[in-house]
Amino acid sequence: MVPDLFELGADAPLQLAKCLSTTSIDPTSSITFDVLGKSTSFYYSVCEELHSQDADSFGTVIADVVKHITDSLSKCKTLLDEGPTQGVTGNGIFLTSALRELCTNKKAANNSAI
Repeated sequence: MVPDLFELGADAPLQLAKCLSTTSIDPTSSITFDVLGKSTSFYYSVCEELHSQDADSFGTVIADVVKHITDSLSKCKTLLDEGPTQGVTGNGIFLTSALRELCTNKKAANNSAI
C-alpha cells in the first residue's frame, strides 16, 4: 500500500512524476529546488519521510514514478516531440529532465533502477 503523498493519493506516483517533469519550465518553482541550501527541497522532504515510514513503499513509489516517465518518453519520436496527452506530458527533454531530477535524491536514485 502506498501512503497518500498528495490529497488525491490514489495516483500519487503520477502526480509526483508530473511535478518532476515541470522542473525545466521554471527551476525556482520546482519541487527539487533547495530553497535554504542542500537537502531542503519539498522533493527531498517527501522522499526522506516516505523512506522513514516504509522503505518498501518508497521503492514502489519511485518505481512507479520512473515507469510513468519512461512510458511517456517511449511515446516520443524525438526529444522535441510532445509526449502523450494523458499521464505525464511534455516533450522528451522535459521527460529526461524529470528522470534527472528524480535522481537528485540519493535514496530515490538507488531505488530507481533506471
